[in-house]
Amino acid sequence: MEVCIYHANDQKEAERKTAYIIEALDNLIEVKICVRVLHDSKQLSLKQFAYLCEKMVEVEDQLKKWKTYY
Repeated sequence: MEVCIYHANDQKEAERKTAYIIEALDNLIEVKICVRVLHDSKQLSLKQFAYLCEKMVEVEDQLKKWKTYY
């Protein structure tokens, strides 16, 4: 996901930026699933899970804003 954001920032064409942002959003779905599995398997406490969920929402919101901008 972070690599996609790096590539999006490096692009000059809006279409290429948008493609990388969309890929980052897709990768974020995978991260959400992994975090959920960690919580369900008791590897994360409820407090840790809630914190990560909050941060993932913040990242998702920012990516959506960038996608709309480009």
